[in-house]
Amino acid sequence: PIGELNTFAREYVEALVQTTGLAACITDRDLVVAAAGSGSRELEGKEISSDLDAVIAGRKGRMVSQDSRENISVISDAMDSFCQKMIQPILCASDAIGAVILLTKSEKTALGDTERALVRTAAGFLGRQMEQ
Repeated sequence: PIGELNTFAREYVEALVQTTGLAACITDRDLVVAAAGSGSRELEGKEISSDLDAVIAGRKGRMVSQDSRENISVISDAMDSFCQKMIQPILCASDAIGAVILLTKSEKTALGDTERALVRTAAGFLGRQMEQ
C-alpha cells in the first residue's frame, strides 16, 4: 500500500535526510519504496528481509545496532552496511503496512530521543495518509 504513495514517500524521506543528516528509508511489507542519504542506493527498490518484516508485524519501534545479536538487515539479499537502525512500523487502520527507518553508517552517531520522535511522527503521518 505504501507504494501508492511512492512520490510522497520519496519526498518525506528526503525531508528526513535534510533534517537529520542521516540516511532514511520507507518500506512497505515487500520492498524499500523510497530511500535517501548516504548509502541509500544499496536499499532502494530491494526486497525487505524477513527479520524486518517480523519487526513490522510486531508493530513496535526498535533500535538495532550492527554489533548486537539482534542485528537486522533492511534488505533480504545481503547484510547492509549500516551500524544503527531506528525502525518504526507504519500502522494504517490497525494494520502494519510498512516502516520508516533512520540509518547511520557511523558508530559515533547516536540515534536518540529526537530521532525516535521523528520516525514516530513520520510513521504516524504516513499511516493517516493511507487511511484517507
